Order: sequence, then C-alpha cells, then structure tokens
Amino acid sequence: MALTRYPLNDDYGAGAFRRRVRQRTDTNRSTAIVDDSHHSMWVRLHHDGAAVTGVESAMLRFPADTCPGARSVLDELVGYAISTPAGDLFAGGRARRNCTHLFDLAVLAFRFIRDVSSERVMDFFLPDAPDGQQRAQAYLDGERVLDWWLEDEVIVSPPSFAGFDLNAGFISRVMATHVGIERDMALMMQKSVHVARGRKRVVDRRPGHPLTDAIDMLDACYTYSEPRFSKAGECAGYVRDFSDGVTETPWPL
Repeated sequence: MALTRYPLNDDYGAGAFRRRVRQRTDTNRSTAIVDDSHHSMWVRLHHDGAAVTGVESAMLRFPADTCPGARSVLDELVGYAISTPAGDLFAGGRARRNCTHLFDLAVLAFRFIRDVSSERVMDFFLPDAPDGQQRAQAYLDGERVLDWWLEDEVIVSPPSFAGFDLNAGFISRVMATHVGIERDMALMMQKSVHVARGRKRVVDRRPGHPLTDAIDMLDACYTYSEPRFSKAGECAGYVRDFSDGVTETPWPL
C-alpha cells in the first residue's frame, strides 16, 4: 500500500481525524468548503437558474504540487442543467479525472444548488484505530446522522450499511440504496476514512519527492494520472493535527 513508504507516526493512537465540510447556497451560487488534517479547499458553482454558468475554486492545502491543476477540470460542469441528478456527475469516469476531494465538494455544491439561502455544516470524527477496528461518526449541524463500526474498512454496523466495503464498489452501492443527506454524508464519510489513514504515517516531510514510488495509486485521481504522475512532487508541511478541533478556512468572498 502506498502509505508504507512513509515513516510511522509515533503519536498515532492518541488522537483523532476530523473533517469539517461547510456548504452555503445564495442566489445564483452554491459554495462548499472542506478542512481536514490533509486538505483545505473550496468550490463555488455559479448558475443562472437553469444551468451552471461558471466554477470557482481554490486549493489551500494539498499533498502534491500538481494538485491545483485539477481546478480546470471542474469546468466540465459548466452547462449542466441544475435539475440534473447529482449522481449523473459521476458518469464517464469524471471522478478519476478530478481531484477526489475538490470534485466531492463540487458534487455537494451541485446537490444543494437550488436550496436558496441555506447553510449546513457536516462534521466527521474518527478516533485513531491502531487495531484495525474503527468507529466513524458523522454529524449534520450537530446532530448525528451516521455511526459506523468498521473492521479493515468494511462496515459491520449499522444494518443498513453492514457489509459495505469502502474499497470495492462502495459509491455505486450507496447510490443505489440510500438517498438524501444520508447518501451525501456516506460518500463524504468514505473519503474521511481514506484520508484518516494518513494519520498513521508522517507524510509531509519530503518536499519535491516524486510520487512514482506509489505505483499502486496510478490513475486514482488527477495528480496520480499521466501526464502529472511522472512529474509530480510531494508538498511539505501541509498536514495539521485537528484532534482537538478543526481550524476553518474563512468563507470566500
């Protein structure tokens, strides 16, 4: 697995992974922001009441120096009718062409694009799990929506998600079986579990180190696809310890 190329984090087991996702809809625009230990970025979709007319985004913390280039891929969303089911945005391998986390924000912003004058906060909390058994909880505006127990990233409870493997067909299975905010948060929880793996290792101390020793990640996302993969370098100092709470990025103007 790609993370084994990094040294162990001696503090793992004493903290937790936290992710905060905020979404706000105003007239003719919808914005989503994520802050977690390894990422800080936002996406804003503009529309004319019928279709997406423009996309803005910013990447403030990210793991590789080619990641910001993924912002241009989001322009594919321009022209989509705002009535399009959000799940249709995943068609044609679009998710893998994008930055995973930036695209997830764009889908979330699209999902709520017609909810004028609304705002929501999603919090994801995963204590360190050195024995492979992990609890993962998700909250919407302070109210718990998801409470999963996992063993080696397979959900064992609650019954409505039991047997879902986060690494095999998870997205398609969730899209087929869940709806609404529970579905939105389940998709974001999957990514939270994946990013939380990074707490086990010290991953941000090799500035410029090539990504090519992580061949198992090839084609996983924008940066891990050619022509970026062969020339991308790691960023340094982008990781934060949010065990005690997330430091939020200010809302973009």
